[in-house]
Amino acid sequence: MGIRTILLTGDAKSIAEKVGRELGIDEVEAELLPDQKLERIKALISEGRKVAMVGDGVNDAPALMHANAGIAMVRERT
Repeated sequence: MGIRTILLTGDAKSIAEKVGRELGIDEVEAELLPDQKLERIKALISEGRKVAMVGDGVNDAPALMHANAGIAMVRERT
């Protein structure tokens, strides 16, 4: 299908790479600040790519808004 998966995370590089390997992610970019995630999403879109982003926090909101499809995961508080 031509789908490329990229993990953009603020987590430490060693942890991100381990998770990426376990999940079969094509590319891992770690230790990113929210604005760096946003710039990466913008760059992918400017290359003509269709981008779906999944985020789990407020820090992901700017990048989620700029992706072609933004999926926000919310943990239910009990």
